[in-house]
Amino acid sequence: FRSLIRLFSQTKSQAEIQNSHDHALQAVELTNHYIAEHHAMLTMFATMFVGALNIKTGLVSYINAGHETVFVINSQGKISQNLKRTAPAVGMMPNVSFKIQQAHLEYGDTLFSYTDGVPEAKAPNGEFFQMNKLMSILEEPFISATALLEKISNRLTTYIGEAQQFDDITMIALTRRLE
Repeated sequence: FRSLIRLFSQTKSQAEIQNSHDHALQAVELTNHYIAEHHAMLTMFATMFVGALNIKTGLVSYINAGHETVFVINSQGKISQNLKRTAPAVGMMPNVSFKIQQAHLEYGDTLFSYTDGVPEAKAPNGEFFQMNKLMSILEEPFISATALLEKISNRLTTYIGEAQQFDDITMIALTRRLE
């Protein structure tokens, strides 16, 4: 999936890509069609959040294809935006239209994304970490995107303890800073 997104993102000239985030994000649609047409019998699909940030304006153009909600946390530490699913997972059905949505990051805003392995991480007794624990961490103060990721990672490691990890745990965060 990642290779196809990269391939289809680079089918126009660099000047054309710089003028429009839409083209890079339309690679999601092309990838979906390719997977659904050529690999349907394998029931192959992937959830994904694909976004392009204009660092000068703070505009984020994105597609959330069946992925978990992506959060924007403002500089006061409050969740200010929920970038929810905008389309089904990539590869589920051919000829799906993947609508591009937009959000805006102010200076100091942090965008946070994660896989379902975060709230579904299991403790040794089999209980899930759950969204309420993740949300409470997101509401705590943090000094940087890196510090936020480290805080969540440390809490997950403690929670999981000696239990076997049963799903991937992936997170990414970025903060828009003054240039």
